[in-house]
Amino acid sequence: DQVTTVVTNIRTLYSSQPNYNGITTEIAIKIGAIPTEMLNGQSTTTATTIINAFNGTVDIGFEGGGEVFTIEFKELGRNACKSLATIDWGASGSGLHSMGIIAEGITWHYPKDGIASISKATSACKLENNNSIVWMYY
Repeated sequence: DQVTTVVTNIRTLYSSQPNYNGITTEIAIKIGAIPTEMLNGQSTTTATTIINAFNGTVDIGFEGGGEVFTIEFKELGRNACKSLATIDWGASGSGLHSMGIIAEGITWHYPKDGIASISKATSACKLENNNSIVWMYY
């Protein structure tokens, strides 16, 4: 899947760095962390936008002084949001720091709100086509 591939690629490419400080969408593209199918036909030298499998955009960034990097899938429809939210992304052993659903503000947060059940995801993914999910990884 796209999230796992991007996580693996960023970790590999940053393995000799002390943290993820400074990573952006543009940098992730330029260093080859983004699979070509997510570049919407653009090359890594000209691409500026990442597209997810649901035709929304993807942002890459960092938080906590670079302690974690973020992957945010934007413009998700309800069904895509629910589907992604209920996947078992692993616990701390997978490097997952946290995950959140954003629909007019944060509507669900892991680990604070526990694992996203179908009912939790249905409530959290409340917008027709403009939900976002952000994953934070160590």
